[in-house]
Amino acid sequence: PQKKDQLPRRVRTKKRRRRGTQTKRRLEQKKARENANSALKRLDSLGTEEDADDALARLGAQDQTGDKPKEPKGRADGSDQGTLSQGELRALADNYLSAVGQAIKADGNYSISDTISAAQRIHLEAILFLRIGAGGRLLEVRLDTASGNEQFDRDILTAARAAKYPAPPPEVAAQVAAGVRGTFRP
Repeated sequence: PQKKDQLPRRVRTKKRRRRGTQTKRRLEQKKARENANSALKRLDSLGTEEDADDALARLGAQDQTGDKPKEPKGRADGSDQGTLSQGELRALADNYLSAVGQAIKADGNYSISDTISAAQRIHLEAILFLRIGAGGRLLEVRLDTASGNEQFDRDILTAARAAKYPAPPPEVAAQVAAGVRGTFRP
């Protein structure tokens, strides 16, 4: 007979569960159920299905006739058309940034140096960081990512400083004042 400490050790194939794990999981599941039930109660208290159908019918009639709804609902300081969606805000910002790019390129200061060959022009790309305040006033411009050609970088910075920018729409004015990036190619 061998001594117990000389016998080979038994290898465990499964991890032992901690005693508190099951209790913790049950509490998490219970909390999730309570949150779901409270959300359902809030939805039920907001209105009936008929109210939703009436609201959709009013919106449909408004789209077809252009009339304002007789019973506008929502915040008193909001418009009857509602606020802009994220997609509409993004489109508005993109349109404004396009106008900024056109303002930089439309200026007489924007020109590509003759010392840059056509083969080099294909690969040039500079990213500018712009901050534009109310009324279209340029607050800051700097080169965020250089193109690799110092002459092109200087030319695009000069053109950006000399350009006359349009006033940003009020919905995106804060975003533009905080700073935006634009990619420029010759």
